Amino acid sequence: MQNKTTLSIYVDGKKISAAKDDNLLDILNKNDFKIPTLCYHKGVPSYGACRLCSVEIKEKEKTKIITSCTYPIRTDGLEVFTNSSEVLEIREMIIKLLLAKTPSSEKIKELAKTYGVESEDRFVTDEDKDKKRNKENLCILCGLCVRTCNDVLNKGAISFVNRGIDRKVAPPFEEPPKECIGCEACSVVCPTGQAKTKIQDSRKYIDPWGAEFDVIKCGNCENLYFFTDQTINEVNYKTKSESELNLGSVNEDSEYARYCPKCKRKLNIKNFKDSKTLI
Repeated sequence: MQNKTTLSIYVDGKKISAAKDDNLLDILNKNDFKIPTLCYHKGVPSYGACRLCSVEIKEKEKTKIITSCTYPIRTDGLEVFTNSSEVLEIREMIIKLLLAKTPSSEKIKELAKTYGVESEDRFVTDEDKDKKRNKENLCILCGLCVRTCNDVLNKGAISFVNRGIDRKVAPPFEEPPKECIGCEACSVVCPTGQAKTKIQDSRKYIDPWGAEFDVIKCGNCENLYFFTDQTINEVNYKTKSESELNLGSVNEDSEYARYCPKCKRKLNIKNFKDSKTLI
């Protein structure tokens, strides 16, 4: 494997090292610079939707504002300013807009408190003043759930629909999506809790998409497990070798995949002891 070129960059005057093409936001976080973000996840392609991670950079005597989550470091001597007056102004404006859009979001309120930002009535539309609607809507349109479902899982159960102030995330035809497998990835990555999972009476509910699933039992202890048949089948499919796929054995269940985490751990320990392998 070819070693990456090491570059030196200067963040708020502090010299730090980074490999060429490293993600700037990752490097800032790694070096304890506090950069807010809502739409970034290391396992999902960057999009720069919330723009909270904006920083100012100086390259060849020219300065500009960029989103650090989408910026690969490629210039030796790059200067980065995380708290310049322009950066702080942009960050404050974004948080005010988020407060106007989702005033009930605890995550956004916490963010506003951290950065000393208060809401302004001039950003609140007549529709936003509908308290019931605001209470129900926690979506900031960051698209993290959409990218996870489409780009990572290749399921396409949800997407952006409509335009302008009516833009939102929804399943096709706003009906319970047949493509959803109940993996909960959307609710795990959602920064505000708009997408959420509830398990009740052996049923799993993925809201607000309206998806429902039976929850399976562990194949060993028979305690109620949180996976769905659709998720297990997807895991089996993704872990099958190409030759197995060609033989059409993708629907065969893996017994191990149906074990709960506790039983998997017991089985792993037993197998390790039985193998008598010295590490």
